[in-house]
Amino acid sequence: MVSIDLGAGLGCISIHDTEEKITPSKPFSAVLEVEEGVGVTSKAILLISVRSLRSIYNSRLRISVNGFNISRIAKPVGELLYKGEYHSIFTYDLMPIWGMIAGRAEVEVDSKDHEIYVDNVSLATIHRLGSADDGYSSNSIYIGPYVFSNAERIYIKARSFKGGDIVVRGVALPRGRSQAYIDLSLSNNNTARRISIYTPTEVYLKLSNAEVDGEEEIELRVVCEASDCTAKIPWIFVASSKIKSPDYIIKNISLSNSRENLILELENLGDIDANELVAIAIWKGNVVGRSVVKPSRRCEIVLSITSKGILKDSELKGSPIIVRVIWKWSGRVEEREKVLPIDSLRLSNISRT
Repeated sequence: MVSIDLGAGLGCISIHDTEEKITPSKPFSAVLEVEEGVGVTSKAILLISVRSLRSIYNSRLRISVNGFNISRIAKPVGELLYKGEYHSIFTYDLMPIWGMIAGRAEVEVDSKDHEIYVDNVSLATIHRLGSADDGYSSNSIYIGPYVFSNAERIYIKARSFKGGDIVVRGVALPRGRSQAYIDLSLSNNNTARRISIYTPTEVYLKLSNAEVDGEEEIELRVVCEASDCTAKIPWIFVASSKIKSPDYIIKNISLSNSRENLILELENLGDIDANELVAIAIWKGNVVGRSVVKPSRRCEIVLSITSKGILKDSELKGSPIIVRVIWKWSGRVEEREKVLPIDSLRLSNISRT
C-alpha cells in the first residue's frame, strides 16, 4: 500500500469511473471538473487506473492534460498481477501546470504499443482557507490497487476530528457472476454502510459530527452472494476536517401573497457555504420552478412557479409538491428535499407579490 499525504485543507476528488479499451489507434479521453472558488489550491494529484494482459512498465503511454504532455513512458507507482491481469496505478502532480487548468481538466491517454483498459481516472485537489486549516484537517490517498475476493478486507488508519466531517471515497469495479457488496465501516465512530456493486460504483461514506478525536480505523470488506466474485478498488481518498461542509436544511416553505411563488427559508448547518445553491419545485413529475442563488448561512429563496394555477385555491387538493435544494461540494452533488401537500402551505408573513 502506498499512501500520499495531501496535507491540510478542504479535500475534493473528481471521479470519472469507466471501463474503456485503448488500442494504438483508439485513445481515451475524459473531462474532470475542477473545484473552484474555495480557498487556494495547494495540491492537485491526477490518478489513472488501468489493467492489461502484460506488464505496462516502460511501454509507450502518452498522457496529457488540456493538451500538455505529462508522460510518454509508462512508470506506474504500483502494479499488481492478479489471475493473469496486470493492474497498474499512475499518479501525477499537476501543480506545475495548474495555471493551464481552469475549471476543467481534459485527460487523454494514448497507448502506442499496448492494449489496455482504463477503469478509473480521478483528480484530487486540496484547497487552503488559511492558517485555520493547520491542525484541523487531514487528507490522504491510499493507493492499491486492492483486489478482493469474498470476505477479504483491508484496513486504513485515518485522522478523526471530534465534531467534524470524515469523507471516504473511491470506486469499486466488480468481477464474477454473483452479486457483490462492499461493507465500509468506521470502527471508532461506530458507522457503517453496505454498497451494492453491479457496475463501476462509487464507494462513499460521509460522517458528520464525528464522535472521536484521534485515530480512526476504516475497514473495507467484499461480500459475495456466492463465492465467485471479486472487486477492485484502485485507491481510497480520505478527507477529515474540523470545518463542517455545507449542509442546507429547509426550515420553512410558504406562499407569496400572489400564490404564484414559494418562499423557501434555508439554514446552513455547516461552517462554510457552497458557491451555488439550486432550488427546484417538482409537481406531478415535472419541474415547475427553478432558482439559482449565491447562498449564505441563513437565506431566503423566492421560487417562481411557472405552471400557473397549481398554487391557486382551485388546485389546493391536487398532487403534493416536491421542493428540493441542491449544491455541489467536494466533487459530489448533495441535496435536501421536502414533500408536502399544497394545501398545507400558508401565506408568508414576508411581503411578497
